[in-house]
Amino acid sequence: MGNTVAAEQQTQLDEPVTTKDTESGEITVPFKDSNNVRANGGKAVGGAEGRPKENTIRYAASSMQGWRPSNEDHHLLIPSITIPPPSKQWNGPTTLRDHSLFAVFDGHGGNFTSRYAATHMLSVLVARSELAQYLALSERERGDVPGVELLKSAMTGAFLDLDQELHSLHRGTAKCMSRASSERREEAEESDKGARGGMLCAPVLLCGERRGAGGEARSDQPTHAGPMSEEMISAIRSDRSGSTAVAVLLTPTHVVCANSGDSRSILVRSGVAFPLSFDHKPTAASEHDRIVNAAGVVQMKRVDGDLAVSRGLGDFRFKSNLQLRADQQKVSARPDLIVSPRDEKGDEFIVVACDGIWDVMDNQDCAKVVQGLLDDGEDDLGRLCEEVLDICLEKDSRDNMTMAVVGLPGCRIMSKDEQRLAGKRGVAERREARARKGMTPGESRRARREAAKRAKMKAAKERAAKEVEAVAAITLVKDEAAPGTTASPTRVPAPPLVKVSE
Repeated sequence: MGNTVAAEQQTQLDEPVTTKDTESGEITVPFKDSNNVRANGGKAVGGAEGRPKENTIRYAASSMQGWRPSNEDHHLLIPSITIPPPSKQWNGPTTLRDHSLFAVFDGHGGNFTSRYAATHMLSVLVARSELAQYLALSERERGDVPGVELLKSAMTGAFLDLDQELHSLHRGTAKCMSRASSERREEAEESDKGARGGMLCAPVLLCGERRGAGGEARSDQPTHAGPMSEEMISAIRSDRSGSTAVAVLLTPTHVVCANSGDSRSILVRSGVAFPLSFDHKPTAASEHDRIVNAAGVVQMKRVDGDLAVSRGLGDFRFKSNLQLRADQQKVSARPDLIVSPRDEKGDEFIVVACDGIWDVMDNQDCAKVVQGLLDDGEDDLGRLCEEVLDICLEKDSRDNMTMAVVGLPGCRIMSKDEQRLAGKRGVAERREARARKGMTPGESRRARREAAKRAKMKAAKERAAKEVEAVAAITLVKDEAAPGTTASPTRVPAPPLVKVSE
């Protein structure tokens, strides 16, 4: 939220909403050395001396409304990907337990686009023909150039397909959000419906383990099922929302990140934050040229003086030139991709977050904060994400905030025994310290702001007092000047000499 002029001009709340929507989980998969898988005919390497036969990947995400009137962020956490059968000859769908998808969508101008993307991205992705081709490869080929290229093409296509579906909804040519043109898409959504326990005919909140404000577990239910009503179709046609999108596809051998907009992802390896994406801003040379070639302008660092990002889903008022391809419009949904081979020993965690985080932290700052919380004894990635949101609020982030963390096998997380020996209790200890002060994160941030304001006012009063004293001294000098002489208006006479008797 906040990427359009209208959004930034919205009146912010008097108090931030600090309740959080948090989802977490973990998955255990067979151990595979990413280098040896490619070099040993696709055979998984595991069980060797000193090596585990399987490893655990932990993941979590948390979202907070903050100072904005509403929360327009959504996220997606998929620990295992199920691909529908490419043809009738296949015996049902195939689940790739060691392939995961994590994504964050930062909406602006409304939450329809971000919610739709979070609800449908998985089914759009697995319906891509590249995924069927990927299944047909050997394990060695999946971890090498042929497999990586297919995944890159599938991720790019999924972003463009999502945008095309949204455009069809806006034109009124689609009557039900759960229906796509391909049979594979319908099978994908049917499979996803079974996994999530609800229809996907309209934007719904993702189900899973979530915690409310008091930490209690809860389960979200779909908000709508069945074909859209005429009123809903009319509302969609008038919708002007858009959304950034950053998605990370994690395989046994690679990390594939697709990004469109200014949400961002990093991979932390041996303590160093490596960017998995770069922000799409209208002022960047390649983005500026595309905008101008599409008869747009860049004013105040914005597309047509309005939109602060140059790529994203939705925002169809910037995609109305019928003579241009989708990737040539003023605003494009086509993502940039970065692929990184995995390092089982060095790779620690992945962060996927919206710009509400990156507004107040750079990549390395974020890596240090996350690892700092782990070093303080935090072993729950959901609580860790919540604490990072609170830290960003205290750093004066004014936007919605959503952050996902994926703990890889190399992540340094304390065991219970290590926590006891070190006397560290993670986020719980930080929360207790705030409670003793009687302040929430938003209140502590405001307290510091008020203290800074008071200090500024005090300094201004002191300067004013000194100026009054200076003027009084100058006036005194003028009054005491002898007749017929001229006293310097800025010079105060030296004190008289005092004779000291011998």
